[in-house]
Amino acid sequence: MPSKRKRDVLFHIENEVQFESLKPLLVHIRDKTRIAFDVVVPDAKSAENKVNKKMFDSAVSIIEKSGFKVLRSEDGYKLPKYITSTEYKLFLSAYMYRWHYQNINAKYRVMFPYAAYYFNKPKWTIDHFITDDYLADGLISHAIGTKPVTDIFVKTYIAPSLKLMDYKKKKRTSKKPTLFFAPTYNEIEFATNLLDTVDELKKKYKLIMRGHHRVDFLEDKKDISNQLYSKADKIYDMKKYSLIPPLQEADIVLTDNSAVMFDAMYCGVPVVLFSKDPNSFQYREINTVQSNFIKNKDVLWTDNSKELPKIVDKTLTATMKDKQIQLQKTLFPGSRAKPVEQWMDILNVYLNEELPEDYHLTKKYWNEKVLNQTIMCEDAGPVIKHLEHQLNEAKDRLYHEQNLGVKRSFKKLVKACIKRVG
Repeated sequence: MPSKRKRDVLFHIENEVQFESLKPLLVHIRDKTRIAFDVVVPDAKSAENKVNKKMFDSAVSIIEKSGFKVLRSEDGYKLPKYITSTEYKLFLSAYMYRWHYQNINAKYRVMFPYAAYYFNKPKWTIDHFITDDYLADGLISHAIGTKPVTDIFVKTYIAPSLKLMDYKKKKRTSKKPTLFFAPTYNEIEFATNLLDTVDELKKKYKLIMRGHHRVDFLEDKKDISNQLYSKADKIYDMKKYSLIPPLQEADIVLTDNSAVMFDAMYCGVPVVLFSKDPNSFQYREINTVQSNFIKNKDVLWTDNSKELPKIVDKTLTATMKDKQIQLQKTLFPGSRAKPVEQWMDILNVYLNEELPEDYHLTKKYWNEKVLNQTIMCEDAGPVIKHLEHQLNEAKDRLYHEQNLGVKRSFKKLVKACIKRVG
């Protein structure tokens, strides 16, 4: 019987923003290393996936223009034999799905961030880790905020943003300060409340915009988005421009519950929020980080468009700028020097089998749980003991608002583990 094909890494990419977040790493691996890798992008064949098909195909076009070969998987889980017959050391994906465990032969699975992960949507992030159990072996994040929860279960590394690695603030060329408005597709309807206030804002600010990448593929959102675009002094087409050019031009960023707020903070650009409810993505007792910022008056927010000019002005005062500088230092404490090299150091931990033994205990439990298998009784003791030890260590690191919900969820899982092996 012929031996299986072996490769080092499989990258799973679903849209062009994810590719943008990985491109410097992929180029480095291709041009500067001997690491063998594949790139797979889904191909949506089902009728109900028409929107996703446009998004996936657009990603393929951009990836191939950058000189990478792309493999396709039909509706996600239907993989080509080229992949199913391959043993991978490491699998990277922005999200982990059950079929990633069932259909892909990979020793380690690592989630990579394509937005500034910092629990701006705990209903998505924590639910993904705790409730659904679609848990990656590791998580790379350029924000420290994921660590309190994810470190309970998996190994979390902090790495600098590749998407923003070339950011450098540009000198202002206009007489007015520049306001960068970046709405998401989730709240695009609510954003139209700005239409009656934009003219007043434009008396003092130059208005630039860049839409959310998904809006381009949602027909029912395009008209709404175009209404907003018609008010802008300048539009950055997301297919032509990365997030860097508008951030380089911006003196302040206006957004909703988007992770772009943290991209802005990462670059040191002041942020103000306009959304219906900054805590709409709350998970049980765990509030969104932006709602905590608002509560502490570190970030200003309103749901009333008529109040916006006032709070935009206030955000640019020295006091508010100082507050957000402190937030930046807290959220992103790591070095940003040589970002690609830092990512490579993390990948090599997995590729070179350098993970600590206690990490493997946690991995064993979660892999067994996800795959619906039973942990052998003789192995259960050290696994449970290690999980309980991680919970105790996590107590000091959890924010007060997050603490209760995370502890409850984790205790429930430990209890389930004990019951399974008891």
